[in-house]
Amino acid sequence: MSTRSRDGLTAWAFTAVPLVVLTTMLVSFDPRLRHWYVVPVTASGILVGVDAVRCLRGETDKFDPQALVGFFGVHFFYAAPLLHVVWDYWAPYVAPPPDWRAALGIMAVLNTVGLMIYRVVLHQPTRVTPWSARQRQVDRSLFVLVGSVAIMISLGAFALILAKFGGFSGYLATMADRYNLTDRTRGLGWLVIIGESFPPLIFAVVVVRWREWLAAHPRWAYLLLTVLVVMQVAAGGARGARSNTIWPVLLGLIMLHLVVVRVSRRALLTCLLVFGLFMYVGGLYKDAGADMLGLFKGQRTTQDLEDETGRDLPTMVLADLGRSDVQALALHRQREGYAPSGNGITYLGDVAFLVPPRILPAEARPPSKSVVGTDMLYGSGAWASGQRSSRIFGLTGEAILNFGYLGGIASFLVLGLAVRWMRRCYRRAQQNQDLLPKLVTPALCVGLILFHGSDLDNVTWYLAKQVLPLMLVLWLALRTRPQAPALTPLPPPDRLGVR
Repeated sequence: MSTRSRDGLTAWAFTAVPLVVLTTMLVSFDPRLRHWYVVPVTASGILVGVDAVRCLRGETDKFDPQALVGFFGVHFFYAAPLLHVVWDYWAPYVAPPPDWRAALGIMAVLNTVGLMIYRVVLHQPTRVTPWSARQRQVDRSLFVLVGSVAIMISLGAFALILAKFGGFSGYLATMADRYNLTDRTRGLGWLVIIGESFPPLIFAVVVVRWREWLAAHPRWAYLLLTVLVVMQVAAGGARGARSNTIWPVLLGLIMLHLVVVRVSRRALLTCLLVFGLFMYVGGLYKDAGADMLGLFKGQRTTQDLEDETGRDLPTMVLADLGRSDVQALALHRQREGYAPSGNGITYLGDVAFLVPPRILPAEARPPSKSVVGTDMLYGSGAWASGQRSSRIFGLTGEAILNFGYLGGIASFLVLGLAVRWMRRCYRRAQQNQDLLPKLVTPALCVGLILFHGSDLDNVTWYLAKQVLPLMLVLWLALRTRPQAPALTPLPPPDRLGVR
């Protein structure tokens, strides 16, 4: 047996044995888990978790796209379905299936079949072609110049937004007014995209301009990431949309890893802890708005806000970071004939928001995921009667909404192909010192996580708001220069003071 085959079997064993033992222990402690649904749930966890184990064993990079899906998938496919039963937490205000465990089990069977297809796709041999020196390369000086101009334009647009709301204090007051926020910000889509793009642009320009100095002083690189967090919260976090902060910061972290300094496991763990805290506090602010001030004044307690908003730990873990119950419910509704298939119409509706209302009025737009999803959750005609749902179904969930269980299974084929392509991009960024792949790949990695756990409208908004401005700057900074020198290779990790 070759060393590669032996390592592969070891990774599978290190995945299967702990998960089977953990499931057995949970079943023995909680009688509610003594149900057949835990079998396909555990199988799904093993199929996707092996990539996380390989990363932990040092076989793949920390931000390898396949490893990212592995870590996220352990929670998504294994932990979340079990925690739903343990915490007795389910999607509120909907007619539940006769047995949530059976619904989760049927969904887990679909996931298991889909993940088998996913593994077959990933198992196919792939070849990473080197980045050709004859291709167009990023001119670092021009990138800094164009990026600086883009930052000025973005700051000008943000100033217009502030002026519209009467200054920064008025802006914060408007963003904290959860009841009137939608009406007061209607029609500002593209202005918001331009006006809130300056934090990641500043980050990218500083990384490229002072890359060698930051590589020699890694603590300043992490401080720069902290500054990005502060800028992003000030620019976009006030609206309560946590994704406005989380995705740009994760993009910046991967950019640091590829361009400046190899991110240590300790630093990554710290970022994950901060991420969890931000998700929780941001969730409270998202629904409480200005009422959060009472918490800091000592007039309210965290428990008070949790009770009023419903934003507690189970909500964050299972609703914000999971889709198990809504996907199981969507599949149940489809199987029972309660909800008609969208036949792909939601994908058109999900991107229609990019067209200004003056060109494509709301009544002329195809039904989005929100329309079809609302009718699926609350009954046919719910949207027309004025009921609204902003539930996120995820890649597989939206495929089920449109094409039933066959669409759900096919979504794993799409996911596998996406991971294969992004892994090639990531390896190319690792193996070459050219700047272009190193700046593009982080956006692809973040987009992959969003692609798996979100709907097409969320992915489209991410691409337009977080990726498009940076890609435009990169495109304008491209030059055909075969003789252009590549980036200086990074020093070894031990010289950077990281492990």
